Amino acid sequence: MTIIKAGVKDLDVICDLYEQFFRYFTKQEPYIYQTSEANREYYQKALASEKDLYFVSFDNDQPIGFCHFSKKTSPPIQFYVRHLLAVLMEMFVIKSHRAPHISNSLVSRSNM
Repeated sequence: MTIIKAGVKDLDVICDLYEQFFRYFTKQEPYIYQTSEANREYYQKALASEKDLYFVSFDNDQPIGFCHFSKKTSPPIQFYVRHLLAVLMEMFVIKSHRAPHISNSLVSRSNM
């Protein structure tokens, strides 16, 4: 298994994994999620953004999962030291490869 930080060149991989992600969750929560091929432009902008980080996991060159982090700054509360943090927005691993070590590896890779 290999994990890469995704960029614009990985748009097709991200779109395919998101389509699987949405198909899965549409069955679980149809009032929240909807499938849409029109999101390609959104993902292209997100992959090019400095604010969003995507990591993709591969098994024998086959994409098996991803995670999406969004960079934020800590709240402007007087007693906090301002710093950057990453919020996990989505994570998905295809059904045939679901195991704790894959999701843990995706999150660990993001810490590098």
